[in-house]
Amino acid sequence: MMCPAGFCLHRRRCSLPRSVYSSRDPRIAERTACACPDFTERPWFTFVTLRSSHANLQPFCVRAGLPPIGRPAGSLGRECALMRHQMLSVSEARRFYDRFGARQDNQGFYEDKALDALVLESGFDAAEHILEIGCGTGKFAARLFEETLAGTAHYLGTDISETMLGLARARLKPWGNRATVQPSDGGTDLSSLGAGFDRAVLTYVFDLMPEESIARLLSAIHGALRPGGQICIAGLTWGTGPASMVTSSIWNRVHALKPSLVGGCRPLDMSGFVTAPRWRIMHREVVVAMTVPSEVLVAEAL
Repeated sequence: MMCPAGFCLHRRRCSLPRSVYSSRDPRIAERTACACPDFTERPWFTFVTLRSSHANLQPFCVRAGLPPIGRPAGSLGRECALMRHQMLSVSEARRFYDRFGARQDNQGFYEDKALDALVLESGFDAAEHILEIGCGTGKFAARLFEETLAGTAHYLGTDISETMLGLARARLKPWGNRATVQPSDGGTDLSSLGAGFDRAVLTYVFDLMPEESIARLLSAIHGALRPGGQICIAGLTWGTGPASMVTSSIWNRVHALKPSLVGGCRPLDMSGFVTAPRWRIMHREVVVAMTVPSEVLVAEAL
């Protein structure tokens, strides 16, 4: 029987049993995968969503090298996706976004709806000190100044791309010394930026990063926020309905083959990273625009 998502990268048929797909149990949505042997000496995966907690999945998860059945769907999908993808290096990402430049603003067709939700849930009007990592062209920062921030609020943005920094400086010039942007080396040490921030904003940034770097950056952000400060995240995630599931699956496959074709970004479930005891998730939702699913997550630093 063919996997319902189609064939994997080696055009092999999925080996999961028919009973898994015929299950009517809607209680748990598990992500699993069909494995194919050695694509550049490593297994690669095609992700499918199963409306089943079928016990027959256990041996297939073991054979495919996946975590045991019963793990949260987001965590399972996250671990598989991150483990099997070649990420862009910092220098490769810098070159890409130096070339991409102002075209970054064209991503609004799927980003804007998620950013609307992020603004709604993040309480920026009560924030005095805002840090944005990966500020890009400064579009989101300008929106905050125009629509939300108090007249006394200050903003600090960082980015690895000099092209993006130049665009951001020009865009934020009307706010004078209330808005500062500076280069980032792409590392996870934020100590030079100071501490006591009310909000840390990362929009479509974590989906560029390998898993170990995400964990380190989250730890650094926690240290940069004041107690009770909030991390405000938007990024690509896994689909929730048929159309968005297809889009996220295709996006994931393209990233697996050549990350630069999708700007180095791939779907993630950040709720598997932003966890207790350091964080308390205050809001999470998946927003779909033009079939592209984005995760919006706001969490308080404990």
